[in-house]
Amino acid sequence: MTRLRRALARIDVRLAVLLAGTTAAFSSLLLSGLLAYAVKESLEEQRRTVDELIANVEDATARHADVGALHRGAAYRVRDAADREVAASGVWPPGARVRRNAGLRTALFAGKDDYLVGERRDSTGTLVAVAWPLRHFVRERGELTTRATIVV
Repeated sequence: MTRLRRALARIDVRLAVLLAGTTAAFSSLLLSGLLAYAVKESLEEQRRTVDELIANVEDATARHADVGALHRGAAYRVRDAADREVAASGVWPPGARVRRNAGLRTALFAGKDDYLVGERRDSTGTLVAVAWPLRHFVRERGELTTRATIVV
């Protein structure tokens, strides 16, 4: 114990410990920031996918064409101005699994059974809603977190 006290009393040892601690803290903060950025970008990609799917449904509906199935696991609903269902496909997720405001909270707490839902109403009052499964996003978030944990 006396040896440890003598070693810690030396200025070079103190500086080395301080430098190591500061470097570790800075590296952890930097890595956490990069992880948050990567997760946010991945969520933005999911939002863009939902927007593209909405545009596809709107386009097909405007042409009075059959929309068909969008993508495996995705669902859509088209409702007219009187809120009557005009078209639909896929199984709509239960309310507890719907994530409408996809922000950082969604990015951090979304589960593999959750869906990102986007809605858009056109000038005629027709509402197009698309539910996109977040399974891929949750898996990617887990991989990023695992890699960051290993590095730290």
